[in-house]
Amino acid sequence: MKPELIQSPSRASAADTEPTRKLSRATLEDYARRAHRLRSAAISRAVKSVVAALARGFEAIFQAFKRSRDRRKAIGELSRLNERMLKDIGIERSQIPIIVELLLERRKADGVAGKAYPLRLLTSAPAQRAADDDECCPPLAA
Repeated sequence: MKPELIQSPSRASAADTEPTRKLSRATLEDYARRAHRLRSAAISRAVKSVVAALARGFEAIFQAFKRSRDRRKAIGELSRLNERMLKDIGIERSQIPIIVELLLERRKADGVAGKAYPLRLLTSAPAQRAADDDECCPPLAA
């Protein structure tokens, strides 16, 4: 079929009466440069967001492996203690996994996940710091 037969009469007549606008070569090149810049910027943003999402995913996987390793290591160390030593720190052998979980949660909440944690904090309740602690117990001079 011929294209003029497909078009509606109103569109065909409007196209015939409208003057055709001729674009110069410089204008076309300018449009092409702008389109290229916009396309490059859009691709760059998309790549950056994908890379950031992948980095967050790998970081989450790494942290999960690290928490699992810390948990197994702590349970193993406490399991190697004899009954007397466990009694001295106030825990029973059946409580070891629960106490390790509580310890790791407290470490995460305190923001010291990568640092050593004193063993006395295994069974103690979270310390409530009084407002006047510094006044009644001033720090020792060096």
